[in-house]
Amino acid sequence: MSERLHAAPFLRHPDNIKISMADMLVALFPCAVMGTVYYGNRFLMMLGVSVLSALLCELAVSMLTLRRQTIGDLSAVVTGAIIALLLPTTAPVWYAIFASAFAILIVKWMFGGVGKNIFNPAVGGLVSVTLIDPGVMTQYAPQFAQLPLWTTPAADSFTPAVGILGQLKNGVTPSVSVLDLLIGRHPGAPGTVCILVILAAALYLLYRRILSLYIPLGVLGTVALIALLFPRTGDPGMSVLLELCSGGLLFCTFFCASDPVTSPNSVPGKILFGIGIGVMTMLIRYMGDMEDGVLFAILMMNSLSFAMDKVAWRLRPKGGVPSAV
Repeated sequence: MSERLHAAPFLRHPDNIKISMADMLVALFPCAVMGTVYYGNRFLMMLGVSVLSALLCELAVSMLTLRRQTIGDLSAVVTGAIIALLLPTTAPVWYAIFASAFAILIVKWMFGGVGKNIFNPAVGGLVSVTLIDPGVMTQYAPQFAQLPLWTTPAADSFTPAVGILGQLKNGVTPSVSVLDLLIGRHPGAPGTVCILVILAAALYLLYRRILSLYIPLGVLGTVALIALLFPRTGDPGMSVLLELCSGGLLFCTFFCASDPVTSPNSVPGKILFGIGIGVMTMLIRYMGDMEDGVLFAILMMNSLSFAMDKVAWRLRPKGGVPSAV
């Protein structure tokens, strides 16, 4: 019998998709709680607008194309929630609307819908607004700041907070403790600052078998190695910790890079995929104009997902088949 390598993604049964998305929402919930603690009603409004925009776009596509109604599979809710958790609260409200609409209408449905999209929709939506306004992802309000609910916060209404990656980019060693990193007591996007909560969410996804460790190990191991060999602070150990725990790296690794639809199927392919994301992220951080490059790295590696499986297939032992997860 001939062996054939089929390209990801594979469309799963709708019930399985709904269960997986429900587990994702359970994991995202504590991240949203911490976002609310640090950024208040402004974040809650952005979260509601983002999710509602994603749902309306999903509904519109289903109605216009006469397809089976898909809002019940919760994938649009997950996409909207991830966008809100990664979008700074200083961003205009229409950025959340645009990012969610772009994610659903362009990144997801132009490729055939859930289970068929090549790129992660939430990442694609966020990259779209980043290209429109490159500074939007690095303009952080101080935590607990009183921001207007609907209008865009005026530049003179608060003192912008510089994130950890912004300080490293400027050659400044951040004055942040390990405890600050763990509990999220530093500027950042609402869903990315509290490392303890993100790790707890990842453990839940591992328990529910929604997440496998191969991609995260590839991403985080590569970032840690580069940070150790080429530290941006005087202490290589602290450099590793700062690179791993700042920006959207951990959040995006667990919630975006590990998306089974847009990542390789084989174990070697997943490891190569993770290493590629780690290398591209650090190249952008060290040599690019942006503070963080994880979103662009994930998007670029999504396009190479099938290629990673193909490489794994060719490197397999003679007569063997690369294991899939």
